[in-house]
Amino acid sequence: MSNNSSLPIIAVGALGLSSISCVVSSLTGFLVLGDSNVESNNSTSNTSTDTSNTSTSNTSTSNTSTSNTSTIPSYFEEGVDYTIKGGRVDPGKYCSNDNTKDMICDRDVASGWEKFQFTYQGDNKYAIKSMRTDKHCKDNMENVIKCDTDHIAGHEKFLIEKHGDKYSIKGGWGDKYCSDQSVGLVCNTDHLQGWEKFTITKA
Repeated sequence: MSNNSSLPIIAVGALGLSSISCVVSSLTGFLVLGDSNVESNNSTSNTSTDTSNTSTSNTSTSNTSTSNTSTIPSYFEEGVDYTIKGGRVDPGKYCSNDNTKDMICDRDVASGWEKFQFTYQGDNKYAIKSMRTDKHCKDNMENVIKCDTDHIAGHEKFLIEKHGDKYSIKGGWGDKYCSDQSVGLVCNTDHLQGWEKFTITKA
């Protein structure tokens, strides 16, 4: 009886070891599987981060290109001499920065006193500079335009608009049209007719 009873104990022991090995293997597999899941999740989140970074750079590129679309053309080239002809008589007379009459349109020939330059100030406004004095012209409202100013402020900015092949000029003081009058160029007119239209060409 004692010899036979030892065999079931050995069998049970062997069976017990086999079961323990299976449990350990299962646990090991679960841990390995869990690690692979963690790696998979990490790689997925990295991919989404790269994608969002790419879309962010594309957005900034499109914003940059959009900001380059706002230029307003000027009628005149800066640093180039122009002549101005009034519309009071036909044919028109050249406007001159006269040393005694200020700005007046009564000349048949364009020389140094009849040359001007335009500097764009935005919103169709220009500073007009006399080549005789190398000074900016200013709107004196009820008086003739004088070209005797070094700075460019409100009175030295003229609104110039094109009408076919001619231009209107508005002063920067009273917002009135400048008119070719017998006494000179005066910016005191509300209407736009022949005397308020000028021919401006390169000298």
